[in-house]
Amino acid sequence: MAKLKLFVKISLLNLLFLCNYNFGQGLDNYDFSKAEYSVDLPKELKEISGLTIGKNERVFAHNDEYGMVYELNPNTGQIIKEFQIGSSKIKDDFEDITFVNDLFYLLNSKGDLLVFPEADNKEFVIYKKYRTGLNSKYDTEGLCYDKSINSLLIASKESVKKSSKKYIFRFDLQNNKLNEEPFLVIDLSKIKKGKKKEEFKPSAIIKNEKSNTYFILGGKSLALIELNRKSEIINQIELNDKYHFQPEGMIILKNGDLLISDEAEKKKGSITLYKSKKDSK
Repeated sequence: MAKLKLFVKISLLNLLFLCNYNFGQGLDNYDFSKAEYSVDLPKELKEISGLTIGKNERVFAHNDEYGMVYELNPNTGQIIKEFQIGSSKIKDDFEDITFVNDLFYLLNSKGDLLVFPEADNKEFVIYKKYRTGLNSKYDTEGLCYDKSINSLLIASKESVKKSSKKYIFRFDLQNNKLNEEPFLVIDLSKIKKGKKKEEFKPSAIIKNEKSNTYFILGGKSLALIELNRKSEIINQIELNDKYHFQPEGMIILKNGDLLISDEAEKKKGSITLYKSKKDSK
């Protein structure tokens, strides 16, 4: 009888997962063997890091050295506008950016968040800083918004203690505080190493609202994984090194297409687009 109850419980949990996961809307919704296009970026974005979508579905990016935000044409990579954070240029190690309720959130590697509205072209904007409680030992790299919990998710590239796991933390926008317990845990032993044999170190994270899962980039490893809410890796692929050197940012456009930004080594930064296989309207 106890075994029957356990079987029913497991079956119900599996059914709940199947109801919440939309097959064909996760990583399997893209053909990563061939990009739709890959375009070089202007010199200002050689060190491009994060991507986000602002008002009216416009695409924004930043570089990882200075507090500058750029609006991009996602088809050509050309800069449409740019604005500065603060009255004087800030030099820091900026890692990712997201946009929530008319505000940008910019993450640095020490876990700090700079919060500010959009400014006009060539202007500057006043910002507010939040210290999340994470620090440089975590080397925070990825940032996204999860509207289901009204929180920012912060991906750390490193673990404070030697570990085979990487962690995603939750920063609650209701009280602007970090939950110290990891929201998601990445088990590195479950990730296959690709041709580069690099360790998976999270460089970007996004919530896929269609599949109710999370896409996480692994930087120089060129790995891209998909996690469910139980931290299970349900998909993983290796990006084509023809298009990617060091993927740093990622967004899903309104039509479902996936756009990935790459930092350059000696050449130019780039953005690469993968078409959605399904109509996402």
